[in-house]
Amino acid sequence: MSTAASMLAPETTFGRPRKYQDIEDFTKEIEAYFAGRDAADKPYTMHGLARHLDCTRNTLLRYEEIHDDKAFSLAVKRARERVAEWTEERMYKGGQHPAGPIFSLKNNFGWKDEQST
Repeated sequence: MSTAASMLAPETTFGRPRKYQDIEDFTKEIEAYFAGRDAADKPYTMHGLARHLDCTRNTLLRYEEIHDDKAFSLAVKRARERVAEWTEERMYKGGQHPAGPIFSLKNNFGWKDEQST
């Protein structure tokens, strides 16, 4: 007795194809996001980057976590680090309350309050 899954061709895949197949296009769009934010004097955010790339934040993070092409993973990691660095710098900028950047760093970049003895 055969199942529907076993009747699928071996090359059958599920899900929507990736929007970016070429790493150069992907990194060019990431750089365009940062350049646009700099020109407009606006903050870097992971949601903003995902929206610029026309995907969700979760989709963007999947490029980093489960993508079989290391170049895409590295591009997302570098972009995340750039967003984290920008956010971290905001904690030290005078005239701003640091609670917002701290919240973002904890929820988006794995920061946590720890005390070591």
